[in-house]
Amino acid sequence: MTPTAGPDPQHQQPTAHWPVKLTTERLRLRPVEAGDLPMLRRLLTDVAVREFLGGPVPEDRIEQCLTNEVGKTGHFTVTLAAGEVVGRVTVDPDHRADGRSEISYAFLPEQQGYGFAREAVAEVLSWVASVLPAEHQVGAVTQAANSRSRHLLRRLGLFESARFTEYGAEQVLYLYDPPARTGADRPGRWRTVNRQVLHDGPHIRLLSDTVAGPHAPDRYEHIAVADAVRVVALDDSGSIVLVEDEFYLPDRRMLHLPGGGVEPGEDLVHAAARELEEETGLRAARWEHLGVIHPLPSCTAATTTLLLATGIGAGVMRRDTTEVGMTMQRVPLGDALARVLAGQITEAGSVAAILHAHHHVSAGSRDDATHTS
Repeated sequence: MTPTAGPDPQHQQPTAHWPVKLTTERLRLRPVEAGDLPMLRRLLTDVAVREFLGGPVPEDRIEQCLTNEVGKTGHFTVTLAAGEVVGRVTVDPDHRADGRSEISYAFLPEQQGYGFAREAVAEVLSWVASVLPAEHQVGAVTQAANSRSRHLLRRLGLFESARFTEYGAEQVLYLYDPPARTGADRPGRWRTVNRQVLHDGPHIRLLSDTVAGPHAPDRYEHIAVADAVRVVALDDSGSIVLVEDEFYLPDRRMLHLPGGGVEPGEDLVHAAARELEEETGLRAARWEHLGVIHPLPSCTAATTTLLLATGIGAGVMRRDTTEVGMTMQRVPLGDALARVLAGQITEAGSVAAILHAHHHVSAGSRDDATHTS
């Protein structure tokens, strides 16, 4: 990242010394150029992109929307390293509140599912946090029905602040809370004064933070590990897939759902689909978000995302060397719940996912009964 801009004193927007270019491992973010306008037009008119944005923009309004886009402050075109355009991220004054910026993003349909949105928005959030005052708010608004966008915002460190109705739909306001903005106060929260890396291994980092704030310890040690996913793969008969393998620390075989770690910048569904196929040889046609848990909030900020997979079909099993002894079984969802309640399934993500899935399926059955009676 190359933050060269400073805050505009009037609107508290990152306007000084614009333009700025940002770089991530896979992406390049730059100001909008004239050659990007066809992509922007497509983002305004594509039915899939506009599903939760009020539908495609009418043709007679498109030119107005594109006016002054070229070089506009805070408007980034996102490209791959080779130059292929994949989407956009924008930072504008939020018309709903003075002194707050709103971050928005849109990506071409064929470029979705690769984690580009998360990677690009994370970089822009870091840039904004580095050039605007600590007290300046940055938020994002999305429809309550847009579960993928809401989950992305939560993963990026934004928290739900308010709900309201706008454009005929329920909207959710998320505010950005930088996880470790050194020396900056977070209203009502603690302040990270300094961070020391005690161990940096291939899978975990042990960190020691010097912390200030109400009821805060002077020093807080914690672990940075990858976020994870757990998959409830539900077939047409109502059965789900469980796997069993050896766990070193508990020193026993454990029954759990398919799943694993999420790579940096990776889309959650992509990660879940990869783990499901690698461990079970199965693929899913449909995915639903069930929830998110914090398995060990006193030890790590890492989360486990719970996903329901349906439309199950055959794939290619590709277990790695640590999964050689893994076995697989199909059990009715109700039986899996009984095993959770009996203490036979104890892995946190699996317990939570099975509870969520059973409630989800049961609620759906009740709705079907209501609608067909």
